[in-house]
Amino acid sequence: MQIWIILPFLTFILFTFIVYNQKNPKLEFNFREALVISGIVFAFVVSITTEIFSFFDAITANAIISFWLIFCILSIAIALFLLRKNNWSCKKITLPSLSFIDKILLLFLIVNLIIVALIAWTSPPCTWDAMVSNVARIMHWLQNQNLNVFPTNIESQFYYPPFAAIAIMQLQVLSGTDSLSNFIQFFSMLGCLILVSLIAKKLSPSINCQLFSIIICGTIPMLILQASSTQYELVLGFFILCFIYFIDEFTNHPSLLNSFLAGASLGLAIYTKPIAFVYVIPFIFIFILSVVRKVDFNNLKKSLIFWFVRILPIPIAFLVICSPYFYRNYEYFGNILGNPVGLVTIEFSFPKLITNIFWNLGEHLQFIYPINSEISVLINAIVSNLDSIFFVKPNTFGIFTIPVLNFNEDNTGNTIHLILILVTLLIILIFTFRKKIKNAFMTEYVFGIVFSFVLYCLFFNYNEYNIRYQLTLFVLSAPLVGYILSRCLNKKISYLIIIILLIMSMPWLILNETKPIISYKSLEPSYPAISKIIGKNVSEIINRNPPELSRSIFERDRNSQYFNSNRNAREPFIVLSKNISEQKYEKIGLDIIHGAPYDYEYPLWMLLKDNSGTFPRIEHVNVVNPSRNSKDNSLKDFKPDVIFSVKNGNEKIQIGELVIIDNISYKKIRAYGNYSLLIPS
Repeated sequence: MQIWIILPFLTFILFTFIVYNQKNPKLEFNFREALVISGIVFAFVVSITTEIFSFFDAITANAIISFWLIFCILSIAIALFLLRKNNWSCKKITLPSLSFIDKILLLFLIVNLIIVALIAWTSPPCTWDAMVSNVARIMHWLQNQNLNVFPTNIESQFYYPPFAAIAIMQLQVLSGTDSLSNFIQFFSMLGCLILVSLIAKKLSPSINCQLFSIIICGTIPMLILQASSTQYELVLGFFILCFIYFIDEFTNHPSLLNSFLAGASLGLAIYTKPIAFVYVIPFIFIFILSVVRKVDFNNLKKSLIFWFVRILPIPIAFLVICSPYFYRNYEYFGNILGNPVGLVTIEFSFPKLITNIFWNLGEHLQFIYPINSEISVLINAIVSNLDSIFFVKPNTFGIFTIPVLNFNEDNTGNTIHLILILVTLLIILIFTFRKKIKNAFMTEYVFGIVFSFVLYCLFFNYNEYNIRYQLTLFVLSAPLVGYILSRCLNKKISYLIIIILLIMSMPWLILNETKPIISYKSLEPSYPAISKIIGKNVSEIINRNPPELSRSIFERDRNSQYFNSNRNAREPFIVLSKNISEQKYEKIGLDIIHGAPYDYEYPLWMLLKDNSGTFPRIEHVNVVNPSRNSKDNSLKDFKPDVIFSVKNGNEKIQIGELVIIDNISYKKIRAYGNYSLLIPS
């Protein structure tokens, strides 16, 4: 671990101090707001700086370290100036008074968060997306010193927006290791908890409402699993919450700062994942209506100028962040959003919308076996009848099956939280009709969440892995559930529900499928009972993997954990990378195809890293998509010393047999199933 890693953390603390200690009444923020604003400004500055470095082909360790040194020195200077201006005094952080039970519940949650942080630190990036694109592309950026499209057989390495990967890259360069890679999601989770409490405060000033909302959010199963991974959903959720919070702040207090923060949050959300459009469109619509209502039609010209000037920072901040990403997509794909094939639906119909609503809700109902099967049958029956009503064949949309109860960050369900959210929405609907809810923000907030889900079901095709994209909606809904528990239910019942949520979150905390903190083998006496619960033979699931991969993350070496999501690749990668290192090959060609299980890449970089932290040059070869002809073609002068080939059918090629790749003849010298090493003949 390099000493440079203290720079971003020290700078963040200083910047938060600066924001919190502003004496200007128009710039006064509470401590939670100061933390959130610092996060937005940090993300904005890092994004812009990285894009500038990329433009000049200057994404290097020296450039990144220099940037953080300058940022840190400026923060120190401003903090000292502010202290001197305030006669060396600063605002105190006021903590709310909590009851004994509230303190116990909060302590329980904090312990859970500490365990998640420990998992994030101990386990390297290991999700499939990380190994294929999320983290793998960082290595190419550092190698090429820019964010431009590079020749690759894995197109997702450049059509996904770059922010989360840029943030991970900063930590990797500053620390000299990938031990902090999972912490971008972890810090985003903390940001989500803070924002959930701030939004809950808008619904009700009650401390219980805010505390319940935090615990409800912090016990979402998918959130617990993703907080120690390199997925992007929590980063996205953080910026969506920021946008919603500051767009409402701007509506009530139309300052240029609130406008900038809303625009920066919007831009960073899209710069993280384009799916953000679905989540922000309803809130943008609400914002436009709110502004129209505030326009003074008696003094129209002056009012329009006022709102135009105040709103202008929103599109400016948005475009400043997203323009480089949009340009790269347009240059390569011909559209600014990249490649939506397979994810975005091309069929818009009411039956398809209703089907997707049932399926997207149903996939979270991961009860114990055989309840899963019964619910799947019920949902399929409902969908079939809906299809017949609209004269669509019942099989048009396929057969729905609820995933079994699992602890994987790709497709675990949020069963209890979904039930709580649906009950909450029903209660709010009833109270609204009875005119018992007069909070305008709540009405708008509920509309935004519900409409976002409808748009999600309308625009996106269903598949079992899309369940993780809905995490943002669950995070957004936490303040609503917290409000109902704190205001509309018996206090004892509310506390009982919160305690149940904390207890029920434990399996996802300790049995993370890719990062377990206890050995699965230690649970062997309970296999028969667990098999009945999930409807699958646990012994077969555990025993089909190498014994080492069923052990706790605290019992295993770091390199083996890179293969937690593709366990069959472990031995081939280790054996063949060892051969590459022994032969001291410096230029490695990567001949792979996009699609599981043949597109694993990141572990090869880590296994070939030498003791000094230097990597060999690794480039994709035999590239068949248009990225081969990208403007920054890194293959022009690349002649690999050896090719690491991962393809179905490689096992049929005999040792010594010749293979033609990029019009050059290569000879197969080593093999391990579908994995081969080839050298120029």
